[in-house]
Amino acid sequence: MKEVTAKITGNNNLLGKFELEHGETGVVTQYGKDIKSVTFSLKEGTKYYIGIVVYGDDDQKYKIEISGATTTQYPTSEITLDNGYDDIVAKVVV
Repeated sequence: MKEVTAKITGNNNLLGKFELEHGETGVVTQYGKDIKSVTFSLKEGTKYYIGIVVYGDDDQKYKIEISGATTTQYPTSEITLDNGYDDIVAKVVV
């Protein structure tokens, strides 16, 4: 097993809901809510998706950072929250 951490960064008071979905089965196996960061234990050689809902007051800037994975695909630029929440999906291979 390998630990992968996903987090909301920046000078803000935003929180998130993080869901880990197995890439082959589509089953959500781990999750966390009302937090800025979460660490998942993942099986090496497997593809996963991390669904992230970022929420809070509008016009706050943030970035998503994911560490510990072999490869990742997700938006890495700074984002400004609009309409109270953003939905982001990250593809992660461990």
